[in-house]
Amino acid sequence: MATNLTQEQLLKVEEKAGEFFDTEKISIMLNISEKLLDAGPGLQAFLRGRYNKESQFRKITIINAFDGNAASQKMVHEWIEQSSLEIDNGD
Repeated sequence: MATNLTQEQLLKVEEKAGEFFDTEKISIMLNISEKLLDAGPGLQAFLRGRYNKESQFRKITIINAFDGNAASQKMVHEWIEQSSLEIDNGD
């Protein structure tokens, strides 16, 4: 197994992380060491994939909240409260 990830592998890590696979499964699918996803560019690609997909889901949820979906409205209110707590606590 390689000791560094190629740009193509980093893109694949990001893609699979966005499909909500964990690092163990991604490492098996891509035939790479899971340790490469623990820090540095591998971890950044993993987190970028997760956060970008989460952002897409949040955008859809916010749209649904504005359209009157009660479950989406509740979730958006929870996000607002959580982010307010983080701001207030300096997290």
